[in-house]
Amino acid sequence: MQVWLRTLHVTELGVALLDGGVLTTMFFKGIAAMYVNVLPCLWALGVAFMVMLLFSLSCAFYRLKSIFFSSGLLLVTGICWVTLMNG
Repeated sequence: MQVWLRTLHVTELGVALLDGGVLTTMFFKGIAAMYVNVLPCLWALGVAFMVMLLFSLSCAFYRLKSIFFSSGLLLVTGICWVTLMNG
C-alpha cells in the first residue's frame, strides 16, 4: 500500500507541474504559443489524465485527501486538454 501511495504522490506532483507549465504558457504567452508543440502537450496531458484517473480510483478508499487533490488535478488537466483541442 505504501508503494501505491508514494507512486500516487509522485504522479500528482508530476501532473501538477505539467498543468502548471501548460497554464503558465497559455496565460503569459497566449494559447497560440502552445500550438508550436501542441501534439506533445496533448499526448502528455492525455497520458497524465489517464494515469491520474487510474491512481485516484485505485486509492479511492484509502486516502480521502488524495481523492480531492487527484480530482482537482483531473479537472485542470481535462480543461487544459479541451482548451488545446478547441483552440
